[in-house]
Amino acid sequence: MQDTDGILANFLQAASERRPQLLQVARRITNRNEDAEDVLQEAFLKAYRALPNFRGEAKMSTWLTAIVKNTAREHLRGQRGRVFLSIEYTTGSDNEVVAMDFPDPRHNPEESCERREMDDLLHSEVSKLNRGCRQVIERCVLQEQSQLEAAEALHIRVATVKARVFRAKRMLNRALAQYDAGWRELRAASAAQNN
Repeated sequence: MQDTDGILANFLQAASERRPQLLQVARRITNRNEDAEDVLQEAFLKAYRALPNFRGEAKMSTWLTAIVKNTAREHLRGQRGRVFLSIEYTTGSDNEVVAMDFPDPRHNPEESCERREMDDLLHSEVSKLNRGCRQVIERCVLQEQSQLEAAEALHIRVATVKARVFRAKRMLNRALAQYDAGWRELRAASAAQNN
């Protein structure tokens, strides 16, 4: 177990070095830059307050990533059912009321369906990879660990992790390209049928 000053220094270093990656994690979950910034700040505050409970069983960066993910999910749960009103203001000269409407930042149903299909396809294709490639993709891409962290966890060299990530991404790109080509053909046929 580290001393309190050591834990704080480790926290500050991890928060500083991993901020861009942690912000990306929050952005992926919330789908909005503004919300991601808020989530990240809230997560850092939660992590700071929880430092006395940090046991050191995981790396500080892994612990922070988990806190960011949980905070982002909590944020989304808090947004459900919230009603957003348009902003109106009165002009000074003739007291005319002007409404400012903002586009809905959420995905439309078609985009949501496509996204779910792509996620399902990606997970299906990842499960088809050989064990070595699947392990590094799950750690480096899905769990957002660094290649060094993945290498240490899997007891292999970083160069091996890099090679497996490259090989796995190439295989996944081929599979997704086939899916994308089929999807484009289906859309073109549907568009032609509607015209």
